[in-house]
This record gives sequence, structure tokens and C-alpha cells, in this order.
Amino acid sequence: MRVDDHKEPLKELERILNLWIATFVEEEMVNVKDYEDIISSALAKLGYKSLKEWIEINNFEGKYTGDRIGKSVLNVLISQAESLK
Repeated sequence: MRVDDHKEPLKELERILNLWIATFVEEEMVNVKDYEDIISSALAKLGYKSLKEWIEINNFEGKYTGDRIGKSVLNVLISQAESLK
């Protein structure tokens, strides 16, 4: 994996590693309702109508049950929204 042509290669490598972790590493699942406001705000900022839509586009179906989401997947969502600041 190469990130040397990126403006900030170490941050890009971290971002890619976090996506890999969110996709493949077993982790604790948290209740979506506990993070409902944060999730809604992030989805609105990113232009998605629903969490399910974002999950499917980003291939995180294995870390989402409808009422529970993987912690790292939640962190990816929040990071994506924060990167639009």
C-alpha cells in the first residue's frame, strides 16, 4: 500500500488502516440509539439519508445489525464527517 504521494501520508495511512480495522477486526458492538444524535449529525453533514445507506456504500454490513454498530465503524463515520469541517 502506497501513500507517499498523498499530501499527508501518515494521516492517510492511519485512515486506511482504520478502514481495514473497521471492516475486518472483531470488536465490541454498541447501541445505535446511544449515539443517535452524533450519527444523525454526521450523516446529514455527509449527505446521507440513513445510516443503512452509509453502511452499504462503505461495505460495513458485517458490523451493523440495524440496532448495533461496531465501535470502529462509528469512529469512521464520525471521522468522515469531521474531515468536512
